[in-house]
Amino acid sequence: MSATDTNQVLDDKEIQFIEPTNPTFDDDKLSREQCAHNLTAVLETYKGEGKTVAISGPWGCGKTFFVKMWRNKLESKEYKTVFFNAWANDHSESPSVAFLAHLTSLIDTSTGNESKFEIAKKNLKGSFVKLAKQGLVYGVGKGVNVATQGLVDGHNLVKKASAFGGSVLKRQKSEYEQQLDRDIRLHLERSSVIEEYKACLAAYVEAVSPEKPVYFFIDELDRCRPDFAVELLESIKHYFDVPNLFFVLSIDGEQLAEAVKGHYGSGFDGQRYLRRFVDLRYTLNTSNIGTFCDSLIDKKYPFAAKAKGYRFYDILGNLSLSLRDIDQLFSQLDLASRLAESLTHEKTSAALGLLAYICAFEKHDPNFIHYFMHDRKAMLNFFNNIYLGRSYARDELREIEWRISCNTKYGHEYEKDLEKLAKQNQGNSYFAADRLEYFGWQSQSSSCTEQLLELYHFSAKTN
Repeated sequence: MSATDTNQVLDDKEIQFIEPTNPTFDDDKLSREQCAHNLTAVLETYKGEGKTVAISGPWGCGKTFFVKMWRNKLESKEYKTVFFNAWANDHSESPSVAFLAHLTSLIDTSTGNESKFEIAKKNLKGSFVKLAKQGLVYGVGKGVNVATQGLVDGHNLVKKASAFGGSVLKRQKSEYEQQLDRDIRLHLERSSVIEEYKACLAAYVEAVSPEKPVYFFIDELDRCRPDFAVELLESIKHYFDVPNLFFVLSIDGEQLAEAVKGHYGSGFDGQRYLRRFVDLRYTLNTSNIGTFCDSLIDKKYPFAAKAKGYRFYDILGNLSLSLRDIDQLFSQLDLASRLAESLTHEKTSAALGLLAYICAFEKHDPNFIHYFMHDRKAMLNFFNNIYLGRSYARDELREIEWRISCNTKYGHEYEKDLEKLAKQNQGNSYFAADRLEYFGWQSQSSSCTEQLLELYHFSAKTN
């Protein structure tokens, strides 16, 4: 296996962090099957048209898992589907060629229709060659290479044409008129070629799936080279927008908009550009965090069971952690719990319970462990920020803040900071004296700093 192949395998494992190889909605722990059902139902009303749908969500929210489950659901109902990993294919000079390769891999399974299918496939490929010869698939340079079968170096020709541009100004008016006539003829010829190609593509889609639309899923688009991502979107719009071919883009909309901006320039509106290509945009929900966490513990990280509980899940849900972050968090807790099995210190259990929250806070803010060990004011600001504007189980959070503070070397100073803050913010319930109930340092039994740090450092370095 080559290095490229190896990297792809490793990347697929990363992408599919909680996935079976071929997931179905039996593996769904976020109650997303209804989402797929609703999307399919809506798209059915557009039968006879071409549509592009964006499944949008931040990195790590389970987009790949969802579209693969949706695809399998469609195939179980005899829909024809294509799955295209854009990031794995951005080495290609042309997204259109990669698209065509995937589309023509579809197999006709209908009875008595083989000849129609083969003819449509042959016509599609032939019309695509005409596109390439017009320089419409690869760009001008590559198009010249294809059109002349390599006799002319198209890329070099483009460079020479640019250098020659200054001398063009010396042409007579009649020469400009002649050039304009040639440009008009070329435009009309290209329009005719595109029209012929799209007619062949529509005939091919109908031959492949006479009764139902074909779904073309595109994943990992936001991870591609910006120029490839832009060309891919343009290809869908110009060359693949035909009846009953539905494109489903699995994207992080914010990330893709930034990539587009990087391609066109800092002042470019990437979001507005994306809206030109997307007919429907669906934001993937991540609301069933508790069910997801239970599934991780039951099926993947059984030693992390100490973290099981609705209050911890509520805090996780309000920390804006991605599903991938939560998976990594439970992996770390599972490792720490396995180590704790071999430790006999009486405070190990308390340390393990506290570690769950510290690791969760660190996922929210990577500097939290530094605050915990060295910076009481930064830690106080951290808790102030998460109290404000979020619907936590506040009693639980106040207790966790106290327990964490007990294990710092500046516990008494932290209490004084909090007293000062409460006085400055009288009338604000988030900073009121009830937050101080938990800060009575008479109970040193709450301190388990040594065991806590041992478990943290081991799991952080091993995870």
